[in-house]
Amino acid sequence: MLGGKGLAQELSPYLIFVHSSEYNPEKHLLPQMQDVRTFGGFPVQGGGSARGMYRGAEIWVVHQFMGCTATQLWLECLKGTPVRYIIGLAEMTAYDDAVRIGDIVLPTVAARGDLVTDIHIAPDVPATGDADLLDRLEDKLRPSGWDVHRGAIYSGMPGGTGAHNPILREKVWRHLQTGLLGNAIETSVTYLESMRLGFRAAEAWAVSDDIAYGYMEHTSDGKERWTHAWELIAQAGLDVLADIADEERNS
Repeated sequence: MLGGKGLAQELSPYLIFVHSSEYNPEKHLLPQMQDVRTFGGFPVQGGGSARGMYRGAEIWVVHQFMGCTATQLWLECLKGTPVRYIIGLAEMTAYDDAVRIGDIVLPTVAARGDLVTDIHIAPDVPATGDADLLDRLEDKLRPSGWDVHRGAIYSGMPGGTGAHNPILREKVWRHLQTGLLGNAIETSVTYLESMRLGFRAAEAWAVSDDIAYGYMEHTSDGKERWTHAWELIAQAGLDVLADIADEERNS
């Protein structure tokens, strides 16, 4: 899956985990890195990886195919590797009117709609992000002045854009009443499986669509705001991992 035999044990402790997400790995991540090498036709989703140096730290980027099941498979494949820190990046559907297309969401906890994590983890265990990593991401993002939301989200399918049938609309309405900011599909799996396997994980999501307006193409500045949000979360992810690597080297 990483794109080459034996690569799993070459992974560094610092990993950026991109859920689906078009061309963003090579547009916003790899250009910031030096000595980049790609494997398996990266950024082919679900079958490639890349590594490079950033501020003296070796950071790996995995580009997985969309979905909860794919996320679980990927994380299982990382078991027993040197990976210790995971920053997940992708784009999500917003529910709340206060969260607009192009905003950034840092999920603290995910309501579990993934239908796969019950295999390994009891249903009443919350899918919670690593508080220190979330604090670090927020510290990197806040100075930009961009709209950043931190809070609980739903994680799974369905529940995104295109809530046309009454059952789905009712589900989204219940999510709004409980304060969920939107649907970040893979977060619950990333958080729960990372806890199980001994990784520390946090995620940052750029809002690409919402219940009120639909896809970013339906708003005048949606694509531009979404693109800038991706620039910000990619930079923040790299800097957080590089900071940790610096601290660990110096200690």
